[in-house]
Amino acid sequence: QNIMLQAGPLDAPYLKAQGNILNLLELKQVEVLGKLSAPAELVLDNLPEDVAEAFGTVEANFTVDDGQGFFSLKNLDAYTVNTDVWAFNAQLEVGDVENLGGVELDFDLDIADGSYFLKTLQLKEIDTGPLELSASIRGDGTHISTQIGLAAGASRIDTFFDVALQESRP
Repeated sequence: QNIMLQAGPLDAPYLKAQGNILNLLELKQVEVLGKLSAPAELVLDNLPEDVAEAFGTVEANFTVDDGQGFFSLKNLDAYTVNTDVWAFNAQLEVGDVENLGGVELDFDLDIADGSYFLKTLQLKEIDTGPLELSASIRGDGTHISTQIGLAAGASRIDTFFDVALQESRP
């Protein structure tokens, strides 16, 4: 009971989680609440530190439990902080982690000024205007629906896919 997990440097961990595992041998009766705080330099490690710092930090809160008899990821809410270069928001739930059942994902990446974004990355500035990438996915193991949107300046394109698994194939 009352376990704590941590990943990353001791003085500034990227991941902290706390909760209970009441049956450790069988890894059952699990309920863990977590927080992720990952600075952009983790992925932008080839850029100078001051450049990577401009992209801020991605933070997320989440819960993992097995209250329904299988592992579920609940209430994952991710977002950017300490940056004016970009904005990222995502919400994710996976009802059954092992079989990817009950997936719900909403994702939004916004860049208010494409030229500023490129300049911050130390690339050639191109006046793209605002940029947006969004996605929504819903699935239950036999059916998945997706919506993907891309916007650049005043242009926008949206795509929709619906896929269903059939028991028999023609």
